[in-house]
Amino acid sequence: LPIFLILVSAFFIPQIPRGIDLKGGLLVTVHSDEAVDVNAVKAALAGVSPELQVRTFDNALGKGVEIELPTDEALANGETQVAELHDLYDDLVQAQVSAGGNESQAVNDLQAKVFGKANEIFTTLGVSVQAAATGDAGEVVKRVDDEFLKARSAYRDKVVTAVSSVVSIKSSTSKEVGSSLSKFFFSKTQEILALAFLLTAAIIFIRFRSVVSSFAVVFGAFADVAITAGVMGILGIPLSLASLM
Repeated sequence: LPIFLILVSAFFIPQIPRGIDLKGGLLVTVHSDEAVDVNAVKAALAGVSPELQVRTFDNALGKGVEIELPTDEALANGETQVAELHDLYDDLVQAQVSAGGNESQAVNDLQAKVFGKANEIFTTLGVSVQAAATGDAGEVVKRVDDEFLKARSAYRDKVVTAVSSVVSIKSSTSKEVGSSLSKFFFSKTQEILALAFLLTAAIIFIRFRSVVSSFAVVFGAFADVAITAGVMGILGIPLSLASLM
């Protein structure tokens, strides 16, 4: 029976939806005193993102709706570019230290790359201002960070404003995970799970000193995890860092 359930679970495990922590995106939770019309919310947000999930809730804490949206493409590209900008700025600082505050070709080249990347990010975010060809690179990087945070905040405000047109909002909260951070979480989660099973198997074998007993214990633990994951796939329960813990 356990082997049969594991085989069935193997079919549904790939269908487990990933939560915000592991795939990135924006989760907006809206509390309201009124019942929420899911179709009305989807229609209001159609112009923001065609791919979204809307879930209503009604519990002791009140009524409301959870709206899960994928990472905005412009923000995802901007996040990658901002990371590249910070790497360039770190290289520039190192080059300036090595040059002892004197002018050098390496410093000038890196400074030009910092300004060029900053202008690229401004274009991605739709910001009309551009970084000057000369000036303080640190100030330019700070300006880019500020504009990126403003763009993120504007995206969240756009979602809440659209929802407020069809829902009487009592309060709202948001949770956002960038694409690069979610990829890091997902890769590390896979590594930790694999390492946990290997260490568990090693410790059990050391304790029992028997292949059969060790296999039975490890198989039982693996079956528990696999069957639970299969049920999550059947019911569409999202996999998140909290559920893994």
